[in-house]
Amino acid sequence: MAVPRVVITALGVPGAGSTTLLHAMYDVLSLGVSQGQSYYLRAESAEADLELRRVWKLLADEGRFPPRRTERPVTHTMTLRDGRADLAVAEWTEHPGDGAEQLAESDTIVLVLDGGVLGDPLDDTTRVHAAGLIGAARMSFLLQHLFGLRREHGGACPSIAVVVTKFDQIARGPDKSEERLIREVRELLPLCFEPGTHTMVCPVRAGVFPGAQLSRVDPELVSPRWVHLPMLFAVMSHLDRLRADELAACREQEAALERDERELRRRVGKTLGLTGLAALAGPWQYAVVRGGVAWGMQAGGRWIRGRRTGGEDRDEVGRTRAAFRRVGEALGRPGRLLPAHRELMRRLGEVRERIREIDEGRDDRSCQIRELGEHLAPVPIFRSGRRREPEAGAPSPPSE
Repeated sequence: MAVPRVVITALGVPGAGSTTLLHAMYDVLSLGVSQGQSYYLRAESAEADLELRRVWKLLADEGRFPPRRTERPVTHTMTLRDGRADLAVAEWTEHPGDGAEQLAESDTIVLVLDGGVLGDPLDDTTRVHAAGLIGAARMSFLLQHLFGLRREHGGACPSIAVVVTKFDQIARGPDKSEERLIREVRELLPLCFEPGTHTMVCPVRAGVFPGAQLSRVDPELVSPRWVHLPMLFAVMSHLDRLRADELAACREQEAALERDERELRRRVGKTLGLTGLAALAGPWQYAVVRGGVAWGMQAGGRWIRGRRTGGEDRDEVGRTRAAFRRVGEALGRPGRLLPAHRELMRRLGEVRERIREIDEGRDDRSCQIRELGEHLAPVPIFRSGRRREPEAGAPSPPSE
């Protein structure tokens, strides 16, 4: 199975923390995270690895935040491994602007919100001001445009990771509850919770710092938390889409094979010129009722004599045998019973077994999705606005 490629676009206003998020995420995942299944992130080259680490060391060693990006978008290509093999190749693009040109190809959109703006509970007055500070109006416009394009071309909406940075500042507020944060995100960006959406709300922090909007901090206070979850969510949601696409393709293939099987039965009946054609013990076995005796043939070519219904007509039996031989000739394999039908049923059986594997979660991709989901258990994830039930024993949001 080919390694899937995931296109991720990160959007945020200057100062929201998207650059710090990227480099903190790479530092944490390059060392590896383990919670049942381990995950590691690797840059596409040694030079890229050194550059990503160099920027992060400004904060980790010197207490200086990475410089804000004001130039063109920068794309980092990284490979996420699950401890055994490559799980996905991620193209993470950080946009200093709105990233409109990148959105059309994105599998996941990361909306980076400045948690410093959400430190205090919002009311009707402060909510309008906060929406302007985090760029909510522009984000909503871009999402509406993208959703319209996807609907027009019959595609699924990209998954959305709403990342609230500087969560250490929110945790010191008068109401630091997760419910309050979710409520305010839903009010500021309601489009992220519309039908058909798959959205994660993830509070993150680079450390626990004593003040807001600092340009320099004590390096000993740097302690990134949950910065790796947006990457894991992007890969999990992409694998989930691939799983759904494969299941839909299998069901279409199953329907096509079933249509072929019905057509083959019709051809057999037409070749025999009989109305007494019927299935015996399976879809590959046929019977003919003539002269008061039910005669049939199994896939292996063995004749079956059924229940006597009257006098036996040997001439009729001979004609029935000859009719079956004509079926073989019509299907291109003289002397054998319906080889085309046997091959068709073999393929149909394989497709149905694959459908069962995916439905029951026994395929490799479903296992990968479950393992990623274990790491994402602490954060709220919504499908069409409905929250996923939190896992038992999941840790609480990061705080001091």
